[in-house]
Amino acid sequence: MCEGMGSCVLEGRADILQNGKHCYGVQKYLLVNYTCVPQKKEVVLCDSERSILSCPSDWLLKINSAFWGREHAEVCPSAKGQEVCPGASETVSKLRSKCNNIPFCPVQAFYKELQNGGENCPNLEKYLIVNYSCRPSPDIGRRGQLGLIPLSVYRNLRLRSRIWSPDDLKKRSKVIGSRDSRKERN
Repeated sequence: MCEGMGSCVLEGRADILQNGKHCYGVQKYLLVNYTCVPQKKEVVLCDSERSILSCPSDWLLKINSAFWGREHAEVCPSAKGQEVCPGASETVSKLRSKCNNIPFCPVQAFYKELQNGGENCPNLEKYLIVNYSCRPSPDIGRRGQLGLIPLSVYRNLRLRSRIWSPDDLKKRSKVIGSRDSRKERN
């Protein structure tokens, strides 16, 4: 329902979230785990310019595409004329090997950084266009995740609106377990 949307309203109603009845008469709850993904970013660097591609804390770079050459006169106007230079094919793979899966990456619009060997179209001012996005680090999903709450623990919870930490749940289940064993002895 919400994949790819900028915002989404979910109602915890069975008729919306499930097909048919499920556990009729049992109160249920909805637990949603989601990640907001920033939009793609694009950086344009004229010949010899430098920049740093960066992502928010705990997010990692992913290079989507890159162009190093000259296709349009309007991008980084050149005093040397309006000649065209096709993009270097290895630019995207060089940037991916350098920048993917790290939080920030310095880049320079310079042929030695973006090409293997010699320069394509020497003596022509080129530009670099990098399209990238940020994605959550795999560690984000592991931190702060409550995991599954056993039904036996959930039934004994009195404060339904409280967010229980895993440690609280362990302590709570031990207390409940010791209460249950005392009842059995009596």
